[in-house]
Amino acid sequence: RTNPESKLCLLNNGQGELTEDIEKVLSFSLEMSHLTNGAFDVTVAPLVDLWNVKERNVPPTAEEIQVARSKTGYEDITLSPFSLGGKAIDTGAVAKGYIADKVAESFKEKGVENAIIDLGGNVVLIGEYKVGIRSPFNPDEIFATIAVKDKSAVTSGAYQRYFEYEGKRYHHIIDPRTGYPSKSGVASVTVISPSSMQADALSTSIFILGKDSISLCDNFPDTDALLIMENGEVIT
Repeated sequence: RTNPESKLCLLNNGQGELTEDIEKVLSFSLEMSHLTNGAFDVTVAPLVDLWNVKERNVPPTAEEIQVARSKTGYEDITLSPFSLGGKAIDTGAVAKGYIADKVAESFKEKGVENAIIDLGGNVVLIGEYKVGIRSPFNPDEIFATIAVKDKSAVTSGAYQRYFEYEGKRYHHIIDPRTGYPSKSGVASVTVISPSSMQADALSTSIFILGKDSISLCDNFPDTDALLIMENGEVIT
């Protein structure tokens, strides 16, 4: 999205055409936006840019957040006819999963029977392997391991990208409904699914919505989740 020559950046600037890949990612993103009533919002770009946790060390003001929120709204996007409705889309919570699925598809077409495809937080397994879930309390430790066969494991957590200000941590997973980093009490979410794209979007959605939203997995076949709460409770 930040590469000025990319198809996605051009679309956000009102230029270029909708490609097949972006259409698939955007279509699924809109499904998730509706399914979660906006907790997952593909138009979250202005808020992501505002918080910019890689470079920020002071949180934005309430006024700045309100202005950024006014520029979001997945309801304004239509696919037929295609229109972004003046919004900018951010596929950060879903595109990596889509790419991982495409890599796995390519491997299988070439006859690969065993592979670990690791895109950092998104792992696709061809064959059966044990996947380690990093501890959100000590990222150098493995909290648990799960045996996974021919599925994807995707983890969302607040422990890798953040900044601290006046003793408070501000992480990168923004709740579009408030404009602030999510405060759901969840420390880490791992979703296991045949589709890495689905697991990617679900892990973000459940992280934002909290433990009761683990039931979102029921909307997708053969999909499960493991939540580690900030108080140490584990929910599966």
